[in-house]
Amino acid sequence: MCKKLIVFCFVLFTATTSALAESITYIDATDGEGGNTLMLDEYYGWVTWVTNTTDTTDGIWRKLTGFGLPPDTTTIPPSPIPVSGSGTVYESRGFNPDDCPRLMTMVYGLNPSETYNVYVYFWNDAADSPYCIRASLEEEWPLPLWVPPGDPSIVQAGYDTMGRKLWQAYLGQVTGDLITVYVDDGPGESPARRTWYDGIGFGVPEIPEPPAVDFCGLTHWPLGNAQLNIDSNGFLAVSNIGSSGNDGTRVALPQNITSLHVNYLDVGDPYQFPVGSYIQATSTGTINGEPNQTVSTAKTVCTVTGEAVSTIDFSALGPNSLTAEYYLNRKLVLTEVNISPVSPAWSSIRIPNNVRITLKIRIRILPPGIRIIPDIHLTYCRLPLPFVTTPKGNVVQVDEIAVYAQDISVQFDGYTDMLLTAANIPSITITNETFSQCEVFLEGDADNDGVVGLGDIELISRQWLGDGMAADIYPEGSPDGFVNFGDVALLAQTWGIDCNTDPMNPACEPWP
Repeated sequence: MCKKLIVFCFVLFTATTSALAESITYIDATDGEGGNTLMLDEYYGWVTWVTNTTDTTDGIWRKLTGFGLPPDTTTIPPSPIPVSGSGTVYESRGFNPDDCPRLMTMVYGLNPSETYNVYVYFWNDAADSPYCIRASLEEEWPLPLWVPPGDPSIVQAGYDTMGRKLWQAYLGQVTGDLITVYVDDGPGESPARRTWYDGIGFGVPEIPEPPAVDFCGLTHWPLGNAQLNIDSNGFLAVSNIGSSGNDGTRVALPQNITSLHVNYLDVGDPYQFPVGSYIQATSTGTINGEPNQTVSTAKTVCTVTGEAVSTIDFSALGPNSLTAEYYLNRKLVLTEVNISPVSPAWSSIRIPNNVRITLKIRIRILPPGIRIIPDIHLTYCRLPLPFVTTPKGNVVQVDEIAVYAQDISVQFDGYTDMLLTAANIPSITITNETFSQCEVFLEGDADNDGVVGLGDIELISRQWLGDGMAADIYPEGSPDGFVNFGDVALLAQTWGIDCNTDPMNPACEPWP
């Protein structure tokens, strides 16, 4: 028995945000020839770093072994964990007063276009003595002093078996393929103010996930610079769309989805949009076991002033053999076999340049294939349904195209998303979205829940006299572009029929 999953749109704006955990790469400071750290010499500038192993007043950093992070450490965990303390640290101002020269630790070969958070790592003893360090991304005099705890820029990153604490101080951000950190010892009024320097770290900054909006039971996230909000009519407004083609919304689809309908308001007169403006819907799913793959793209683009062309692209499926079926008013009018998805254009629907259009993209997914309905309503002119030029060169009048992959496995599961993007169209208003796990056609079922009842009346009343709305269902097969008494009359003919509880009712016609 078929069961629809969504009836009306219940809206929830999620104000809280989550962030992607930052992964910090650790670089242990090393001295000598081939090391990553140099020493500032008073006369010769930056030179190879020299250390000793004794606590003397000689102006030389002391290299302590059996302290610090293990030498094979490559990442810093997100929360403090115990470490073996089997590495090395560099000490200044031990029990003997000393003033050691400035150091410079460098990391090469990073992504030149990436921005990184940069950290310095140092230790204090088990007694929580105020060990400190001076460190900065700039060669300034003196370097900023870091003393834990208390500074919010300093957090504990670990501890060893003796109770010594590893501290992480945030230094700032660097963009490019080179990171340079300058390090110096602290004031050192007493042995309690000594410096134990271990190394540096870097990581890509945490990226907060944008606020999500729940609309019609589906979760939406903004893409690019787009902004999402629920307007006064209860519709989902996607605004702040620029020219990049990356602005829009990502829609998370439920598992085992078989149908998704996305309805838009009229975006306006094509004359007002520059050539190349478009609206695009991209579906993703699992192809031959590989998740998060592009399955198909439906796109409507302004080719010349006031003219638009809609295309359907299955080229992402690769060089496989496909079968296409073309329908008009749910009746099969043409079948084509052995079609390559890399054909130049699956369909091309040219809109006359004197007609204002309502873009209404509907994606229908039905096993064993994919159905995409380029549903473009002519709202200011009564014209016949559009003609489609098929990949085999046939010209047919259709309102639905079904495509079946014969030698490829396509699944729409928990990895499935629908990406709705646009370019040079300032905003899109989504009026309704419905999805289901099966597909039946019930005349008069405006909200696509398989029942003709109060839900349909509510939807029609809310969208009364609107153009390009989800409640525009009359006449069957070629709606006139307006919600009015014609839609109510069509609804009355099947009032009370429930295809979920009575799927054998003659009015419950399966989609072809």
